[in-house]
Amino acid sequence: MEQMRVINFLLGTRRCGTSLLAAILHACGADFGAVRTTPEYHRSGYMEDPQVGKAESYFRKYYELRKTFPFLPVCCINGIRKRAIRIFKTTVEDNRTWVKNGALISCLADLQNSLQFQPKILGIVRHPVENVASFSNSKGAFGMESDVSAMFQRYYNNNQKLLLHIENYGGCLISFHDLTDRKKTNWADTIAATFPEFKKKDLIKARNKLVDQRVRNLGKQQIIYLPEDQQKFWEFLIQKTQETAKPKNKKQHP
Repeated sequence: MEQMRVINFLLGTRRCGTSLLAAILHACGADFGAVRTTPEYHRSGYMEDPQVGKAESYFRKYYELRKTFPFLPVCCINGIRKRAIRIFKTTVEDNRTWVKNGALISCLADLQNSLQFQPKILGIVRHPVENVASFSNSKGAFGMESDVSAMFQRYYNNNQKLLLHIENYGGCLISFHDLTDRKKTNWADTIAATFPEFKKKDLIKARNKLVDQRVRNLGKQQIIYLPEDQQKFWEFLIQKTQETAKPKNKKQHP
């Protein structure tokens, strides 16, 4: 019986450090395909494959239509979903082993069911206040005028889905704050244990070269109030990052 193809997914909420982590993995040999880079973005200048982003945008439109018009027959809009699947399939046909796009958290199960591959997840989390503040700063007036409570809720929902993906498919979770602290190496232990193609010393070397410790939002944690339930959720996430995960290779049940 032919073994199911494994595709590794680097996932996290927006502005949580996926681009920085992708650059570190890329420096250690990870193939993310035809990525688009912008030198002004971090010192790494790393962005995801635009075709993967295009596939995700079609999935988002499909789910938004289903939510907005719940009584609309699925067959009327399923062409949007099928187009998303075709774009993603074409994009990964070069047998690449890594895909980076945090927004895929919302449609990964659909992709897996449709294309029958085995996902493996590397997740990254960042403090919710820093995450929201970074999103607001990056989006200018639009971000500053966004509903903060809605952003916190999206943070909760996306990271809950991320944990479910790790549970269902196998993988691990690391913290952005461990990644950017040069005194810490536990994140490298976790990645090397879960993805043996990477060596701890190479990961740390790449981190030390690419991470600019001056680019931080730590002060935001002291001036922006974090709701108690979000604080407890963050503590729970940090607990998860401290557990060196073992690959599970579970096959999702339909």
